[in-house]
Amino acid sequence: MIFSRYLFYELTHDREPNLKALRKFIAQQPSDGVLIILVTHFVTISAIANEPVSSVEAELLKLNEDAPYGVVGRLKFGS
Repeated sequence: MIFSRYLFYELTHDREPNLKALRKFIAQQPSDGVLIILVTHFVTISAIANEPVSSVEAELLKLNEDAPYGVVGRLKFGS
């Protein structure tokens, strides 16, 4: 089977439980903890950051004490 970004949209029964689990994982991390780098597909990043991103971009999230996280920046890779 070939996996693609379209599975995120096609397999809707998996999407929300997976995003909920990822949001919970992020929220459980201490705001003053070590740096954590998560690598995933741009559709997941867009859903977590609530912002559109391109397939060559990364979102930088800052963990907050009063809210789970906030977007603080964006990195662009490649062309």
